[in-house]
Amino acid sequence: MASVVTQPADVVKTHIQVRPSHCSTAGAVRLLFWPFLQEYGMAGFFRGAVPRSLRRTLMAAMAWTVYEQLRNTLDQQLIIDEYG
Repeated sequence: MASVVTQPADVVKTHIQVRPSHCSTAGAVRLLFWPFLQEYGMAGFFRGAVPRSLRRTLMAAMAWTVYEQLRNTLDQQLIIDEYG
C-alpha cells in the first residue's frame, strides 16, 4: 500500500536523477511535475507501480523469514545453553 502511495514521488525523483541538467534548481519538482502531468497524465505517475510493489513485498517476506529463522535459532541456542 505504501509503495502505491509514494509512487508518484518516486517517479518524479527518478526523472530528476535521470535528467540532472534539466532539474538542477531548488524548484525541480515543480518544474517537472506539470509538464510530466500534461505529457503522461495521472497514469504516468503510477508507471512501474506493480513491479515496485512486488519487489518490496518480496523484500519484506525475505526479511521476515530471516528474522524468524534467526529468532528460532537463537531461542534454541539459549535453551541448549540453559539446560545443557
